[in-house]
Amino acid sequence: MTTVGDIISQIEQFAPPHLAEDWDPIGLIFSTKDQRVSKVMVALDLDQDTLQEAIDQEIDLIVTHHPPIFNKLQTLNGEDPRRQQYIDLIKHDIALYAAHTNLDAATGGVNDWLADAIEMSSNREIVTVTRQEVQYQLTVFVPEAEKQTVVEAILEHITFSEHYTDVYYESSGTGHFTPTAGADPAIGTVGEAEQTAESRLEFLVNESELSTVLQALRGAHPYEEPVYNVVQVQSNGQAYGYGRVGTVGKSTPELAQHIMKTFDVSGVRYGTHDETRVHERVAIFGGAGSSSFEAAKQKGATLYITGDISYHTAQDMMRAGLDFIDMGHYTEHIIVPRLAEKLETFSQEQNWSIKIHEATSQSDMFQYISKQ
Repeated sequence: MTTVGDIISQIEQFAPPHLAEDWDPIGLIFSTKDQRVSKVMVALDLDQDTLQEAIDQEIDLIVTHHPPIFNKLQTLNGEDPRRQQYIDLIKHDIALYAAHTNLDAATGGVNDWLADAIEMSSNREIVTVTRQEVQYQLTVFVPEAEKQTVVEAILEHITFSEHYTDVYYESSGTGHFTPTAGADPAIGTVGEAEQTAESRLEFLVNESELSTVLQALRGAHPYEEPVYNVVQVQSNGQAYGYGRVGTVGKSTPELAQHIMKTFDVSGVRYGTHDETRVHERVAIFGGAGSSSFEAAKQKGATLYITGDISYHTAQDMMRAGLDFIDMGHYTEHIIVPRLAEKLETFSQEQNWSIKIHEATSQSDMFQYISKQ
């Protein structure tokens, strides 16, 4: 049996909730974590079309990018269409979970999917860093005989860099202790001095993983009172944030055409100083990212791609010498196939018996008409 909680757990390992903005109401919006799931639908938004599709497809859980409730509800009645959608979700026992700015900021999340779609090089920078992972040095002393058990328990919960794994330090020594009345020593006898061969193990642990790592340590360690130490260290922990900057090598009109074709949108807006200029350094920022154009320029971008650019911000970009493409907010629809692919991977790894459905009924609200 697969539950809503099982699926949320895997999504949040990939896109941790602590990456989300404080104002962002992500998470489980409707139903409970113990609800059984046989069929999941991935959608950009909850609207009437996606809701009806979920009902028709007998969906148990909808995973959306945009949360359906941003403002506090005073009532829950059918007096307006939006509240009626909430009522229909509850009536049909459909759970809904939203991963928004945490999925935007996650490594390999929305902004990397967008960068992949415009064929950006893999050596990318983040446009706006919102969080730098704090790291800790964990030191623990373990009897030699149980060392491997503890090492494996800890390493299972640590995320390493792209090119290295199973990283830790080990040194040997002798542990000294005397169990007193009331103790239940794994080694030695109450009232008698004891010494045993021990390993000193040191690990670099991310802040988001520390609680889980310590729980695993205590569960695997043979001592009833494990000896360990945790110290915050000065290090370059994993950076998270919005937008990506990298090498592309196309002109503004070429990229505009590529975006329309790749994201299946009927039009985009752009501004350029020179239609023939090939941009080596390009930035792309999912959603409404126009306020970060200066950060993109500082990282060397000569073309900035995002959605929902206002008239005056477009002027500011052009004055700053930056070409732009307004690709629209709907291009975040890329989350549907890419997050569905992630869920398929999780399903195989966790042996879930579920079906994953990609929403097909939603489309861009904007249509474009131009002079012939």
